[in-house]
Amino acid sequence: MNYEKLELPTLPLMEKAKEWGIEVKGVAFQGGYYGYYSPTKYEKIRLASPHEIVFFHELAHAAHSRVIGQLKSGQNPQQEIVAELSAQVLAEMVGTQMESTLGNSYQYIKNYADKMKKDVGLACVSVISDVEKVLKLILNAGEENT
Repeated sequence: MNYEKLELPTLPLMEKAKEWGIEVKGVAFQGGYYGYYSPTKYEKIRLASPHEIVFFHELAHAAHSRVIGQLKSGQNPQQEIVAELSAQVLAEMVGTQMESTLGNSYQYIKNYADKMKKDVGLACVSVISDVEKVLKLILNAGEENT
């Protein structure tokens, strides 16, 4: 079965990824994920979805790596909650797509909160400082590594 490479629409904040030297490309969906951020020497974001919330999530991972120095490998619950919560805030602030993704984000965060053995609200509060730093960095309101 052939999978078609995704042609990405113009996404808000794409210029931030370019400013940071991150290559953003669409890829064919092959199950398992809708996007990923690779913090290697040649940073990249790959998206298997045209939805800006997926891009915002991966951009938040890139910002978070700049805030804390280096992300933990794998699907770290705190890092995933920071990325998803940041993505929802960005969608509200600068997003252009009209469909609501709040329900999906809630379930995503709940999954990781459960892994932390925390209530969703408490899990969000536990990472709110990093979310603030991520948002400031993306929106040019803060400095890296502050």
